[in-house]
Amino acid sequence: MLPGVLAASAVSLLPVAGPSPNGRGGDPFSIEGRPWNPSSAVPQFAHAMAAGPDYFRAMQIPLLAGRAFNGGDAENSPHVAVINETLARGFFPKGDAIGQHIMLGAPRSGSPWMTIVGIVGDVKTTALDQETIPQFYAPLTQDASPFVSLVIRTTGDPMKMARQAAAMVHSIDPDRPVYDIQTMEQHVDTTIRQPRFVSMIAGFFAGVALFLAAIGIFGVVAHATIQRTREIGLRMALGADANRVLGLVIGGGLRPVIGGIALGIAGALALNRALSSILFQVKADDPATFLLAPAVLIAVAFTACLIPARKAARIDPMTALRSE
Repeated sequence: MLPGVLAASAVSLLPVAGPSPNGRGGDPFSIEGRPWNPSSAVPQFAHAMAAGPDYFRAMQIPLLAGRAFNGGDAENSPHVAVINETLARGFFPKGDAIGQHIMLGAPRSGSPWMTIVGIVGDVKTTALDQETIPQFYAPLTQDASPFVSLVIRTTGDPMKMARQAAAMVHSIDPDRPVYDIQTMEQHVDTTIRQPRFVSMIAGFFAGVALFLAAIGIFGVVAHATIQRTREIGLRMALGADANRVLGLVIGGGLRPVIGGIALGIAGALALNRALSSILFQVKADDPATFLLAPAVLIAVAFTACLIPARKAARIDPMTALRSE
């Protein structure tokens, strides 16, 4: 192993690799002793992958039960599999997955059952915003794949290590192409480029809308307060102090704003289902979002009321009464 390499392995399908070619998000699988159930609570479809012995350590996928692959899982050895937590929880709720037998597709002669020897944590196989479905892994020695991705965990710059790894592959097989070399962060970043762009555009227009709403509220409330100059002068002439005038103006200005915000929140909640399709790891009814925007608008409305109200509270009552 190269210096600085903590773990190295290979896999037939990297995490976040995009939608399944068959459009179903996986392939049907069978469990020995159970008929295939199309109406099960967890869809009986799985992503099947072939992986090397050190794959889970290289990708830091936690081993939850049993064992990972090792050198004893040879081509002529009994076929084994490692399943993910979703498959174990959905089809073996009693915790008896280890030792059970599964097979991709329907049971057929000539295809051996795979014995489950381990359970690992879930991994997003298609996209970050998709629900995790059952997954199982077979050893590359027992399920050879014509195309594999090398995965290497290093202590230093991974791109420097990549060049050394490519040179080592070419020293073993000069005709073997090595391409699309990137870090896992770059790989994930590529898969979310389009939704990130959409989110940035939506965020930009949302910010513009919030800014325009704030400007509009400021202008309307400030103008409404100025229009009450004569009323304020009359109240002060009759004995109202500055604090009472401030409370009157601010309260009157905030009431319609708070009413509008309440209607806006109700409308946003009604659109939850439409918004959830473009959000990742953020709920459509995210509390922080529903608190931030109203807080900004209330702060703007408060400022819009406070500035002219303070000005009105400082003027001479007789001057205010004479204003047109």
